[in-house]
Amino acid sequence: MARTGRPKLEDPHNYKLTVRFSSEQKKRLEAYAEKFSMSKAQVLMKGFDELIERDEGADRGKRMRKERNSNGI
Repeated sequence: MARTGRPKLEDPHNYKLTVRFSSEQKKRLEAYAEKFSMSKAQVLMKGFDELIERDEGADRGKRMRKERNSNGI
């Protein structure tokens, strides 16, 4: 007999996190989520992912500059 229900996710979200916001931050989060048809969790995860990518890119740039300087370029 075939299994029913939701398909298994490749990277399931197993962890729950509680965050405290000011009332202004909460309003801004809700407005953004509504404007882009996203859940509040999706907005927060997207923001987190973008911060990580930005910082990783900055780290790559620092390493490249350091390598160029050490090579006398």
